[in-house]
Amino acid sequence: MNTPPTLSTNLQMIATLIPEGVKMLDIGCAKGNLLSWLAEHKNVRGRGIEICKDKVQEAITRGLSVVQGDAEEDLAHYQESAYDYIVLNQILQQMNDPVAVLTHAARVAKNIIVSVPNFGHWRNRWYLA
Repeated sequence: MNTPPTLSTNLQMIATLIPEGVKMLDIGCAKGNLLSWLAEHKNVRGRGIEICKDKVQEAITRGLSVVQGDAEEDLAHYQESAYDYIVLNQILQQMNDPVAVLTHAARVAKNIIVSVPNFGHWRNRWYLA
């Protein structure tokens, strides 16, 4: 596996919440930066779901276990208690039915970490304007 990239501040905070050696599912994992870092530094067995084909291909090229899929549809097919942790990093606000995604996530994992953008921050308000 390639050397993991440096994590953004947001991903660093998430990484501190995940214990060593757990089984984790990263929903909306993008190129797999968090998965890669956790595998290298905390011996986490991680998998990812990403909707963007190009990002999935890049993650797979890096040796990560990532599938292309839509969490709103695919999470319903995962077994109960299949993971210790699920990470939803800045994607919940993009879901059509976030309650259903959280309900399935609670069934699939013992712990859920949810991160959302700070829409009150001046840069985000400027961008939205």
